[in-house]
Amino acid sequence: MFKKLLPVIAVALIATPALTYFYRSSYPFVLASDEARKSVEVTDEQLSELKAATRSSDNIAYAILGACLCGFMPVAMSNAMPAQKNILRVILGVLLGAFVGYGGGCLGHWFDSMPSLQIEDLMMHVVLRSLLMLAPLAILCGLLAGFGHQSGNAIGGAVVGSILGLVGCVALFAILSGTVTEAEQRHNLFPSLDSNRLLLIAGLFLLLGFGIVTQLRTVGRPNERVDGNQPSVPS
Repeated sequence: MFKKLLPVIAVALIATPALTYFYRSSYPFVLASDEARKSVEVTDEQLSELKAATRSSDNIAYAILGACLCGFMPVAMSNAMPAQKNILRVILGVLLGAFVGYGGGCLGHWFDSMPSLQIEDLMMHVVLRSLLMLAPLAILCGLLAGFGHQSGNAIGGAVVGSILGLVGCVALFAILSGTVTEAEQRHNLFPSLDSNRLLLIAGLFLLLGFGIVTQLRTVGRPNERVDGNQPSVPS
């Protein structure tokens, strides 16, 4: 079990600080005009431009996170495959992960813009919004990991494991963000503080990976009995 988790841990240890450093130097991305960003007195039109730029920055940030998560984690959790197929899976995972991650950011902003969905309790708000945003990414990551095992049971198990890992990640983030780390503003769709970015990225990579590997291990040998003995084959 631990040996199968080693690639997951290795990818998480590389991706978490690398993405955090990248976001620190780049986020929010420069999408608004210089006039809007540097004006002392912002007009209504410039304010709308800045808000639109912030929304786009959030979506791009989740697109990058999704590309890295779905591009490299499924390969780390899959059975040994030819290098050429793994390269194709990485490319496919990066493209699909970026698309789904961008869509998740749009869902998060839609959730925040709906008055009927507003929840007074900040923790519950973060939990529901994060589950809505990240569930498509988790499911995609599980599907790509399961496809590497070329088994229907493995695909289903990997998706279940990814969902369980996501629930654990979101719960952990909601509990620790603002207690162990500094609190984020309610409207921050993507964490603005490095500590919370580390928490979210590390939780996604590690807990999704742990959930998927655990489920793949459970369904990986469907023809074996629980006691480890092979079933008898009728003559």
